[in-house]
Amino acid sequence: MTQLGNTERLESILQAVVEQYIATAKPVSSKQLFDDHDFGVSPATLRNDLAELETGGYIEQPHTSAGRIPTEMGYQYYITHFLHKRSLTKRQQHQLSEAATSAPDSAVQTAKQMARAISSLTDEMVVMSIDGEEFYYTGIANMLRKPEFVDGREMMLEVSDMFDDMESVLDSARSKMEKDIEVFIGDKNPVSRHCAMIVAEYDQDGRQSVFGILGPMRMDYNHNINILQALEQFMNQQQKRL
Repeated sequence: MTQLGNTERLESILQAVVEQYIATAKPVSSKQLFDDHDFGVSPATLRNDLAELETGGYIEQPHTSAGRIPTEMGYQYYITHFLHKRSLTKRQQHQLSEAATSAPDSAVQTAKQMARAISSLTDEMVVMSIDGEEFYYTGIANMLRKPEFVDGREMMLEVSDMFDDMESVLDSARSKMEKDIEVFIGDKNPVSRHCAMIVAEYDQDGRQSVFGILGPMRMDYNHNINILQALEQFMNQQQKRL
């Protein structure tokens, strides 16, 4: 994916739009951006920059009177360029550590506990498989509370189809993974082009566990990926103790 325009300002504005929309689920106006951020430009220049981002396909205006929201291309640019390592709180670390060590004699039960912990910490739905044989999901209520699913009948129908075909969905995602944690959004998402899924694969005593965080395209990618990375660290530490 190419760099944006000829200034870093466009990148900063795109980052602000994505993060504000992730936080509020409401279109972001030029006035909000001008009031909340110091881009060093006038309101008129900021509006021109937003128009340039829209022309480039990174943001769109859902209604003529509304602000802007990120497009699939905008989210992808954000994921590629703006994610950063963030330390978890002690409570989050404890919850993950407890889940990773909850049932040392049962990889399946441990994986289920980890799925529940991930769902709790991300406020998203989580699907899981072990060796492509055991399947589990949790956090449906998290998904149903999101405005995208409350108002989006098509999205709900596509996600509901996944429950009848979870094995092929996770197999499809796993086959496309190029690294331990992979983000699938839009047309690349085997669940729905309207959603996002972050998939991670871990080794549990020789058994392969696959976890998928499923939610709207407006999910908090930075936080959710940090949760999965931290869980991987806890599991690696546990393996070393064995």
